[in-house]
This record gives sequence, structure tokens and C-alpha cells, in this order.
Amino acid sequence: MKDDPVRDFLQRNGYADYIVEGGVDYLLTSWESTVAAIIHGDVPDYTAYLRSVDRRRMLQEILALIPVYEQDWYLRRVYAADDQIKPHLMLTRFPLCGPAVATEQGYTPERQWWYYRRPRVVDETWPEFA
Repeated sequence: MKDDPVRDFLQRNGYADYIVEGGVDYLLTSWESTVAAIIHGDVPDYTAYLRSVDRRRMLQEILALIPVYEQDWYLRRVYAADDQIKPHLMLTRFPLCGPAVATEQGYTPERQWWYYRRPRVVDETWPEFA
């Protein structure tokens, strides 16, 4: 079996088997599905949305591990999805992952923007800080 740096990274970091097996294709498709749902006005619950933005972070982490000749194709899709969802989001007072996690991980609104924005319409599952 050939080396698979994405799979190795996901396993090493303890991600669920379905994420390890699906790899970048699963994560990208999941993000694109989240984007489509938000654009179509679906109101996500907080936990589901946080899982989605966690997957967006995972995408960012593994894109550098993909062979250069494949990166452009994936990056175009990721950035296209990002551009589509951003107009449907609003800034949050605190990062969705929590201020302590954001500080510990070094997240910033510029680099990990997905943790600092939420859908414009949310339900009662969302905490007050979001």
C-alpha cells in the first residue's frame, strides 16, 4: 500500500473512521453540502454546524498534504464553497468553538474565519455568545 499522508494525518489525530476512510473527498463534499443547506435557508442546530466548521478546519489542515498536482482542483472547490457561504453568515461575538479552544489552538478570524461566523438565522440550540 502506498503512503497516504492525508489518511496518516487523520488517523494520527484520532478522527473517526468514516473521516479517515473518506479523506479529503468526504470532507469537501460535507462542506459543500453544508454550504448548499445554508444557502437554501436550512436552519442548522449548533452542534451540527460546529461539526461542519470543524470539518472545514480539517480540510484546511490536510490540503497541504495533498500532492501539488491535485491541490489546485481541491482548493478551487473549497474556496468556491467558502465564497458562496460567506454572504449568508454573520460575525459572532466569540468563536463558535469557544474562546478557550480558539486561544489554545491559535485560531484567528482571518485564518480560521469559519469559527467566527454563523448563519444569519439560527434556532434555540445556539448559545447566546454566537
